[in-house]
Amino acid sequence: MNWDDLRIFLAVARMGSLHGAARNLGVNHSTVFRRITSFEEQLGTRLFNRSPTGYTLTLPGKRVLRAAERMEAEALEVSQEIEGQDQRLSGLIRVTMSEVLTQYLLMPRIAEFQRAYPDIKLEINSDELNLDIARGESDIAFRVSNAPPNTLFGRRISDIRFAIYGSRDYLARCQPNLTLPEHDWIETPRDRTPNASNQWMESFAPNARVVCQVGTGLSKLAALKNGLGLTSLPCFLCDPDPTLVRINTDIPPPDNMGLWLLTRDELRKTLRMRVFMEKMGKAIESERANLEGTSTDTAASEFLIQQ
Repeated sequence: MNWDDLRIFLAVARMGSLHGAARNLGVNHSTVFRRITSFEEQLGTRLFNRSPTGYTLTLPGKRVLRAAERMEAEALEVSQEIEGQDQRLSGLIRVTMSEVLTQYLLMPRIAEFQRAYPDIKLEINSDELNLDIARGESDIAFRVSNAPPNTLFGRRISDIRFAIYGSRDYLARCQPNLTLPEHDWIETPRDRTPNASNQWMESFAPNARVVCQVGTGLSKLAALKNGLGLTSLPCFLCDPDPTLVRINTDIPPPDNMGLWLLTRDELRKTLRMRVFMEKMGKAIESERANLEGTSTDTAASEFLIQQ
């Protein structure tokens, strides 16, 4: 069997259609059709049942699928082992992180690293998708979590402290002596995957007035700065801003989260990956006071609100 034939066969089997496989492989529909037809003729059997709703595997097709997946796994293992032995300070590093971390913490450090190692090309993905490192979608990830996947290698660089914030403009417009549940709140949509911020808020103010729901950390910050209400955000994001005020209250603050630097086990042997993780880890450790909300060099003042 030709590996290229098996690669195309796998794409059709997984996508369930020629069009889906063509998009996945970056080729046109007719190429996939021609290669699948030729592959079936070579094997002397039909691998797929064709229907208006798509392509489904026949019994021989299911047998070929098991063999193809074994070959794919072995090819990936060899590729990762060879990549792990790469000891050059050059090549590509694909990094995934949130947009908040990119803009407000990591990009200056990444720029310093690239200037120090100009032969290393950095590909930064900072959308809201968590790319799957285990499946090879990215090489290194910065994750804010207290339970990162145990299949990855890495370490917890720092805690990230969260606190409640409001804008000076919003607080100046509020009636005096409002309790926390009586304030306007900004949160992420509650029908999404439960998150620590929403769960924390619901623990003390389940019926609070949520006036604005936003999907990302940067949108939450923008709503906060424009005076829509109170919300919880990382201290390193809000403390440097003189237009924001950290709220002091008698309820326990939101739980700290961990900032993790993670990669696949086999990639940590690669020199450029190892150097990147070491340099970035040390750079971020120097920011611990800001990340943990204990820096004395902060613009945000505290404002007392009772529960």
